[in-house]
Amino acid sequence: QLSSWKDYALVLALCSFIAFPRTGESDCAVEREMVRLTQQFGAHILLSHRQCPQVSSTQIRMRVQRGQPLVGLVPAEVEWYIRHKGVYHAD
Repeated sequence: QLSSWKDYALVLALCSFIAFPRTGESDCAVEREMVRLTQQFGAHILLSHRQCPQVSSTQIRMRVQRGQPLVGLVPAEVEWYIRHKGVYHAD
């Protein structure tokens, strides 16, 4: 669902991604979207066959805006970065 992100074309040009199909989502659907994003934007996306972490950026964003901890959702270094760089701050 990268194409729903703000400035996703720029993010795709700057970053490499590892895609984890969500529970109930087929690898085929994810692979089709990977091919589309690669062809359209030159994205570099790898598909993981490991279990998807049960967390969403929406959930993280809401917790940050409420001042709630992110323990168990992201590594400590990622939480530090989010908090100190103002990522997901309330608009």
